[in-house]
Amino acid sequence: ISLLEENHHLMTLRVSSLKAMTERVIRSMTPRLVQEQAEVTLEAPDDDYLCPLDELFAEGVLINLIDNSLKYSGGKANIRVMLSQDGKQVWLTVRDHGPGIPEQFMHKVFDKFFRVPTGDRHNIKGHGLGLSYAAQVMGQHHGAIHVCNCDDGGCAFTLTFPKE
Repeated sequence: ISLLEENHHLMTLRVSSLKAMTERVIRSMTPRLVQEQAEVTLEAPDDDYLCPLDELFAEGVLINLIDNSLKYSGGKANIRVMLSQDGKQVWLTVRDHGPGIPEQFMHKVFDKFFRVPTGDRHNIKGHGLGLSYAAQVMGQHHGAIHVCNCDDGGCAFTLTFPKE
């Protein structure tokens, strides 16, 4: 994270299929998903979603987002991963049905070491680095990461990748 923060260019961006990478990540997480009785569905109506990626770093971001959804959904998570695109950008959204993020903390979720306070409960492991890492990686991809709460519960994290 420190090297990313110092704007060291650790990544090698190559035009790659975000859909293929997403399918690979979901497959690699299948044993954990089965163990936790969770379901991840991929909605990707187009054949391909090509953009410059460092697949290793982008995979790390997606794994972190799915992992967070599993941790915070509280059992039998139902996670939707959605891909969409236009002529200039590709969007990857991870949406869950967990508790969401209190509005007063939304502006802090990408800060290093920040964790949404849970009162006296300390049952969710983590160090508050995953979303900060995700923001740094997306910056190196010349993209962005955004979060919003969903009207029917849970939240959605959207990664924006430029096509060029």
